[in-house]
Parts: sequence; structure tokens; C-alpha cells
Amino acid sequence: MLETEKALYASSAYCSQETSNKLKCLGIENKIQSKGYHNNPLSESNKVRNVEIVLVRAGFECTFTMYKIRFGLSKNPPYGTDKGHDIV
Repeated sequence: MLETEKALYASSAYCSQETSNKLKCLGIENKIQSKGYHNNPLSESNKVRNVEIVLVRAGFECTFTMYKIRFGLSKNPPYGTDKGHDIV
């Protein structure tokens, strides 16, 4: 992180109280998707929040993926390609 970030967008895999506390201490807005648990599903407000987050994430993840493909930055090549390319 560059310490100039205003928000952190991430999937629910990064959702934890520890991460939330760290972001709060750094003054960074938590835009990590919420996740439901067994017998404790997401509320409607959390579902709406997740949709809002995924719309933003989709924009920059697609761009980032294209850079990885174009400049050979991927360790694991996308399906349908021969191999990833290493930068020497």
C-alpha cells in the first residue's frame, strides 16, 4: 500500500475483524465484500453493499488482467493460452 489509499476493495476472502481494525487505524475505508456464514446469511443491506463493491472491482480487475496478459506478468496463464511469459 502506498499510504495514499482512500478505500480498500477486496473479495470476502479478506473479510476479518483484524483487517477491518487495521484499515480503521490507517483511516482507509473498508470496501471488502461481506460474507455470510452457515445459518447466518447476509442481510439485504449487505447484499446491496456487495453488489456496489463488485461493480467497482470489476472495472479495475478487468483492466489489471489485461495488463497481466499483455505484458506477461501472470505466473498462471489464463485458460486457452499456451504459457505465461516471464519478464527477464
